[in-house]
Amino acid sequence: MRVLYLAPLLPAPSGSGGKRAIFNHLQDMLGDPAQIDCIFIDVEGEAQGQLDAFARFAPRVFGRALPKFGAGIQGKLAGIASLLTNPLPRSLAVVASGEARVAIALELASGRYDAILVDHLNAYGLIRGLHLQVPVVYVAHNVESAVLAHQEARLPRGSALRLFAALDLARMRKIEGELLSLAAKVVIIGAADAALPEMRAVGSKLALWPELPQIKSGTWAPSNRKNLLFVGSAKYFPNKDAIEWLVHELMPELRKRDPAITLHVAGTRADELGLTGDPAGTRFHGFVSDAELDALHQRTDLFLCPVVLGAGIKIKLLEAASYGLPTAATAESLAGIDFLDGVSLRIDRTAPGDSAREIAALLGDTARLERMSRDCLQGLHATIAGRVSLIDQVRSVCIRN
Repeated sequence: MRVLYLAPLLPAPSGSGGKRAIFNHLQDMLGDPAQIDCIFIDVEGEAQGQLDAFARFAPRVFGRALPKFGAGIQGKLAGIASLLTNPLPRSLAVVASGEARVAIALELASGRYDAILVDHLNAYGLIRGLHLQVPVVYVAHNVESAVLAHQEARLPRGSALRLFAALDLARMRKIEGELLSLAAKVVIIGAADAALPEMRAVGSKLALWPELPQIKSGTWAPSNRKNLLFVGSAKYFPNKDAIEWLVHELMPELRKRDPAITLHVAGTRADELGLTGDPAGTRFHGFVSDAELDALHQRTDLFLCPVVLGAGIKIKLLEAASYGLPTAATAESLAGIDFLDGVSLRIDRTAPGDSAREIAALLGDTARLERMSRDCLQGLHATIAGRVSLIDQVRSVCIRN
């Protein structure tokens, strides 16, 4: 079997959830004998050395189709022109490289592929409108229109930003529905997504392939320093909303109970939230290296994930679990991560005082933290052992066709 694999980002073991998920998916496929040819879009202008581990897949990398919006007047003009004239939502328009599409069309015309694997909705921009004679398997990281709907609803009514967001949302709903209809199989990586209307409409071709990280060799041990950790970029709206709640609502309540408690935020700078410096008890690290992120996970006492917006599995929670790091999270963040059910501390964003009391008590109970860590790793081990490979999801479609 030969598969053409398409991803809208370069894979990486750290960084955004999308990059980490793509990295995990490629690692899973390395153990399968199928021939897989990979095409990636380098939307961030990064070095390509991280692809060395996947040399067997003959990876090819193409540049983004549009300049970054913040890249001077040229980027802004290109962004406005795309918003007014391009039928694709911006996230797909950025990925839909003309050079990549030509290369893909030539590959498909050769007739040597048995299936196309689209890993994330944005990669659909690479094949939309092309002549497709083989089945498409779509790995849905999120219901993307749900994320955009949450973001649009929080923008000021009547503002230009909200009007632009509404237009992008309308396009996303159309394109997402188009791909869900086209795909021979839709693979969701979090069980909770199956309940969303967009997925219920294609329920007969849904398959759950639970997103799981590789268990880290350097596992967690309690530091007893009362350090908390959140990982995520404020450029992604659900993360920004979560960080603002942590800083403005939870941390003041925690500091009342214990001034020694410190929150570390990796992936975001204070000025990205309009703050002139780090608030009391919070340290913003901004972008961190893989080694720094690894160290933060290992020396933190509790990982926090108060995300309530968007859809899809929360990769940051899975990464924390891969260290055996105890977690405290909202029901929305835990949705679809079954092995953390009953293991992670549930927090309620509508009651920051209650959440602070439970977190403060947990930080003072080393035995309970260690028990949470053991239960987390045991559940993750068992779930990994029971999961089939991602490429088997593709293979089942090829057999059926």
